Amino acid sequence: MNKNNLKYKRCFMSNIYITDEILKAIKDTINEDFNGNNTAFAEKAKMNNTVITRYKTQAIKNISDHKWQHIYPLIKGKLKPDTQQKLYPKNPSHEIPIEYRQFIKMLQAIPDKEERENLIEHLSDIVLESISSKI
Repeated sequence: MNKNNLKYKRCFMSNIYITDEILKAIKDTINEDFNGNNTAFAEKAKMNNTVITRYKTQAIKNISDHKWQHIYPLIKGKLKPDTQQKLYPKNPSHEIPIEYRQFIKMLQAIPDKEERENLIEHLSDIVLESISSKI
């Protein structure tokens, strides 16, 4: 990745701020669904136990989009319905694979509108060409 692309890399990762409700949902899920076992929760969430502990102690204030996609299914039953709606509104973007969401955010981060539109047009041509060759 060249230096010019580095400025876009930071822009396309989103984070979920750990609110009191999310923190409580994590703790309640560990206590109720995993018998207080941090390690079991961490394994199910495909994460390191240390990270889960840092979430619980609020040493880490945000959950990356990548980690959130593993944690959310475990804790969503402990969140209020309106909180779930705020995190994932109707027609939720979380149904789009994370790689695509990150790619879209990266495209949106290109400041020059003409450059962005040219890139999108070029990518569209590549996709259409690829589809046409398979038909």
